[in-house]
Amino acid sequence: MFNLKLLIILLFGIFVALLFYSCSESSPTENDDHYEAAGLLLKQGNTVYMRIFQAKIDNNYNQSISLKTGQESLVFSVVFLDEDGKELPEPTDVNKSFGWVIDDNTVVSLEYDNKNKWSFRLKGLKEGTTNLELRLNHNDHPDFKTPKIPVVVGK
Repeated sequence: MFNLKLLIILLFGIFVALLFYSCSESSPTENDDHYEAAGLLLKQGNTVYMRIFQAKIDNNYNQSISLKTGQESLVFSVVFLDEDGKELPEPTDVNKSFGWVIDDNTVVSLEYDNKNKWSFRLKGLKEGTTNLELRLNHNDHPDFKTPKIPVVVGK
């Protein structure tokens, strides 16, 4: 004998199973870029100016950035590090971008280097001290950010 209640329960169970299965599969149109930064190097040319790894500024390199009022820094390039401290290639995902936060924009400004989206210059605007936080953004949120880097602008 045909049991309508049993059929409905069976069909509902199949529907739920298909729903869970389809939600667990990744979409073929999703970007599968798993770029995981655990640190970064600030380089000037081939020289490491500052190394930040696991949310700490490495004592073997500069602990702050110093400028004079009106002075532009040399170009800093950002190289991200993986969880083993090894250099990662530049991110290629179009949804990843370089970002920053400056505590006091009247002390220092940051400008992109036009030749490389992972490079920048700082300019000392007035005497004082502020902090700089560098970020690897994914769309509208940071995937990685440094601890606050002291920036000192003197005469």
